[in-house]
Amino acid sequence: MVHTFESTMSNNKIIKKKLPKPIIPDLVSLQYGSFQKFLIQGIQIGLNENTPVNCSYGIHSLKIKFLPEKLQFRTPDNKEQNSLFSGKTYGCSVYIPAVISSTQWKKSKVEWLLLGFLPLMTPSGHFIINGIPRIVLYQMVRNPGIYILPNDSRTRVPTIRIVPEQGSWLNITIDKKNRLWITTRLLRRKISLIIFLQALGISISELCARIEHSQMLQFSFIRDQKTQEKTRHGRILERAKLNSHPQTRIEAIRYIYAHIQEYTTLGRDQVVTSETAQEFLIQFCGIQKTVT
Repeated sequence: MVHTFESTMSNNKIIKKKLPKPIIPDLVSLQYGSFQKFLIQGIQIGLNENTPVNCSYGIHSLKIKFLPEKLQFRTPDNKEQNSLFSGKTYGCSVYIPAVISSTQWKKSKVEWLLLGFLPLMTPSGHFIINGIPRIVLYQMVRNPGIYILPNDSRTRVPTIRIVPEQGSWLNITIDKKNRLWITTRLLRRKISLIIFLQALGISISELCARIEHSQMLQFSFIRDQKTQEKTRHGRILERAKLNSHPQTRIEAIRYIYAHIQEYTTLGRDQVVTSETAQEFLIQFCGIQKTVT
């Protein structure tokens, strides 16, 4: 598209002037040049910051001093096309000389050490891993805060996402039946938001007093257990020793622990009691212990 701008002169004539087309940089060359800079300077800078390495064993000590300026890259065993056809990784071994000295030795030794195998970037801007071309994508990291998503791209439902400075994200969703759910990295399967807040120490009466439209909470109460129910919901209630929605904080913690046991392998062989549930949540979730 050609961008133009208009200006009105005294004779009422409109003059159109073409703007220069924007120049799109060669992103592949930038990526490849950045990787070459990493090979020439980046590795040396990183090694200089971490040398020497001192190790102690008993009354003796070992000192390893790297010589980054003499870093060597071995010629790749396979070329790019051969790596694609044979299903190999296109890369090379990286060696570095090091001066090793020990209090048990009279003289220091100079040894060549293998740092590891380094995949190499091709001029096309990708790596060849096991014969498959792959590229590096930079991930956008969200700032801590609360995000309201009217329609989550993954779940297709309204979502409130809480991003903390540390730890896993919290996703609060609502379904077509107006039930409120919460999921985390540990609670991969959704759990009632009311039970989660109860486990944090907020009672149902306090929730109703704080929330303006508290009548919506009635949809988020879990249903009672049916006689001889052989569903996951029934097994969770049975493990938590409950017949209906938890009424206290301890019961909510037991329900969450039983829920985790049902959908994961964490603590599955352990009997759900008030003590074991609290110890587990203190270890993995940081929930403070309460009085039984």
